[in-house]
Amino acid sequence: MCVFYQHKTILSLNHIILNIEFKTIRMDNAAEFSFHAFNDYCLAMRIHVQYSIPYVHTQNGLAESLIKRIKLIARPILINCKLPT
Repeated sequence: MCVFYQHKTILSLNHIILNIEFKTIRMDNAAEFSFHAFNDYCLAMRIHVQYSIPYVHTQNGLAESLIKRIKLIARPILINCKLPT
């Protein structure tokens, strides 16, 4: 349930600060994303949820590389601000 609130916060902040509206989210079939509250939230926000095919890692390659890049950028910022990493 915690992952849902983190994603909800990220989506809200991107909408408020950057004026970005997400139309589609693609994710794997992990259990933390496949419960009704997350799907209901995405439906209310008019976000189409796409799930990748199990065991086809090429579909997640771009997402994994972007996550790695964001972590590499964010970690020094968090350390500099004396926040937990």
